[in-house]
Amino acid sequence: MDINKAKPGRLPGLNQAKLDTMPYDLKVDLAKYLDAGSVKALRLTCRALYDAFSGPLFVPYLGVQKINFERENMESLIRLVLSEKYPGVINELKFVVPFFDSSHIRRQATTAADAAVVRATEMRSATLESFMAAGCGELLTFALKYLRAVKLVSIELAFCNFPQFRLGFDVIEMHRFGMRVSNIIWNAILSGGLRFKELIAFDATKPCSVSLWRLARMAETNAISPESRWRMRHIESFTMRVTSQQLIDEVSAGNMDQRRQLVLSFLRYLTQMSNLVILKLIIYNTTQGTNLNNFLSQGLVSRIQWNHLRSCTLGGLNVSAHDLTYFLRRHSHISYLSLDRFILVTGHWDEVFRVIEAEMPNLGMIRLAFLMHNRTADNATREVNLFPIWEPQTFDRVMFYSSIGHAYTRVGINMWVHTRYFDRDEINRGLEFWPLSPEGSGLHPDTIMVREQHGLWPY
Repeated sequence: MDINKAKPGRLPGLNQAKLDTMPYDLKVDLAKYLDAGSVKALRLTCRALYDAFSGPLFVPYLGVQKINFERENMESLIRLVLSEKYPGVINELKFVVPFFDSSHIRRQATTAADAAVVRATEMRSATLESFMAAGCGELLTFALKYLRAVKLVSIELAFCNFPQFRLGFDVIEMHRFGMRVSNIIWNAILSGGLRFKELIAFDATKPCSVSLWRLARMAETNAISPESRWRMRHIESFTMRVTSQQLIDEVSAGNMDQRRQLVLSFLRYLTQMSNLVILKLIIYNTTQGTNLNNFLSQGLVSRIQWNHLRSCTLGGLNVSAHDLTYFLRRHSHISYLSLDRFILVTGHWDEVFRVIEAEMPNLGMIRLAFLMHNRTADNATREVNLFPIWEPQTFDRVMFYSSIGHAYTRVGINMWVHTRYFDRDEINRGLEFWPLSPEGSGLHPDTIMVREQHGLWPY
């Protein structure tokens, strides 16, 4: 048959090869070219493909469940976990909860069609808020009690993007919404007895964080349970962004002992993960929480040891050089290390670098980002210059290593933060950097010259 003479919208020979008479193997081959969403849609809308897409072929698509906190989605999860046909099939839970900030798109709405989109968005947001306030947590806890084969749990926010509007949101509101989401999930995980090996909480959604206050409270409640400690021993990979802001807000300023007890509960929670292999813990704090951060940082690097740890990423800590080197010596077996937004309250980075060079033989790669020296006489923090003295001082290399991590802001001006990876050969050559410049910026004069040429100096 001449394909050029075929009727528009129909494939040649479709009347001879109908879906209900198509061989099972051909249906399986058809599914290989489709994504999970298409397979699920065909399974529910096409009677001829339902049997083929409901057998062993369909099981892998059920293994990863995305949960967005909407009632229909949660009820579908419960039906699946109670199904006798697919017992224990779910191995990954991905919480991707939509975040709506209608105030930004409302200001951009200029037509009736735009206004209709805004109204629909606000209605969906109100429905989600209502469900999260009553019913969501109970349904999730009920579902998790029946899950026993889950290996990975991840939590992120989904930003609703509309082609006719510029994406925008209020950072504070987004942060609060993220903490509400994490509170519901953590309560359900600990109450439902879910066991898993890998956790990823807000690794890609900045600046959302898990509330240290809520997590510590729930950890305290479950600490006395032998079942809880048994679950923690199963965790091999732990990734989380944590904030102490809610702890500062909700515990009276004068009751530092109560705050410290909650921090100790959080640290005890981490010590129960005795088989941890991968750790990525980022702490976000405000200026009001400096003393609390110092207490948390000291406890984290001086009291905990993971014998099986191989990859370690820590960020947002205020530590002494002595405590940090003590932590590195006890974990000299790790193969990857990342230090991000560290401030040394006492000591010098040279002490830390000497331990990394000489006492960590298995370290294959290290990432250093936004390292700060201890505070100077004028109370200004100083940035470590991550431009090694043994590297050629070419214009391109200075520019490249200064622009990585172009994310921090000071008085509305973007500041370039030094971020640098070093492999084993570069570590062996010595982690020695150019000395701090006299004005206290920590930048090499060549880097300052580059910034001047681009209008980014002085800042």
